[in-house]
Amino acid sequence: MIKKIILIFFIIGHFSYASINNFIDVETDAWYYHDLSYAYNNNWIQGFEDHTFRPNDYMTRIQALHITLKMMGHYPEEDVLWDEWTLENALIFGLTYDREFRDYYQDVSRQEMIQIGLRATDVSIEEDLYKYSLLISDFDDIEFYWQPIILRAYSLGIIKGYHDKSIRAEMPLKRSEAIVILNRVYKYIQP
Repeated sequence: MIKKIILIFFIIGHFSYASINNFIDVETDAWYYHDLSYAYNNNWIQGFEDHTFRPNDYMTRIQALHITLKMMGHYPEEDVLWDEWTLENALIFGLTYDREFRDYYQDVSRQEMIQIGLRATDVSIEEDLYKYSLLISDFDDIEFYWQPIILRAYSLGIIKGYHDKSIRAEMPLKRSEAIVILNRVYKYIQP
């Protein structure tokens, strides 16, 4: 009986990570590997036709919105254009506002990704967030509009910053970084 249970756990574990190995540009020891596996196994991402994930490429705004909608439990029908569906539903579910971005195919910045993610959650925070500003080395460089958004995400552990304690809020977000942030957002989403 114990051998059967161990075999079942081995098979389940093997299949839960087997499909991610189809990405020829992702090593199993990559720092984002488990987050990517989780996203892939939940059908939030598929990768590209050439069997790559392209972890060092930047994620676009439309891609960030699309993945976030899937995390919220919304999936497009088979016969619709994914980008049109994404824009329509991102507006419906409050992930973006009409004409908020001039170009949805442009790289998403860290601050924009955080805002999209937070809009998908129902989390309210009552504490004084500005105490976290002392923990962020480049906080004074962040535009005033974005500061409370960054602090809210920081307080929830959605962003943690770089080794120098900077957030680099205006920088574009690599696909590997975006997957990690989105998985941190997911624990606050109630689909």
